[in-house]
Amino acid sequence: YHFYPKIHIMIDSRIDAYGEEYMAFYRKLWREDYTEFKKFISRYEIRHIIVDKQIYDLITQNRLVEKLKKDNWQQHYADAAVVFLSMDRNLISL
Repeated sequence: YHFYPKIHIMIDSRIDAYGEEYMAFYRKLWREDYTEFKKFISRYEIRHIIVDKQIYDLITQNRLVEKLKKDNWQQHYADAAVVFLSMDRNLISL
């Protein structure tokens, strides 16, 4: 939320600010239907994703990462805590 208004945040670590209904929707996006995930990304023009490493590992298991890469998403950074994915090919990967 510190980046607003230049960068709009879909969700951040302040879970209580979003409510249980939104959190359930968010979890469903990551775990279930990639078609719905793509619609969500398109609707909000999401071009960058910073995700907790544990969630990244989970979505790797359910093949979401593989599908993202087929749709031209690239991993630009990863460490023990987070993974940064982007559709911006002009970014330099670290």
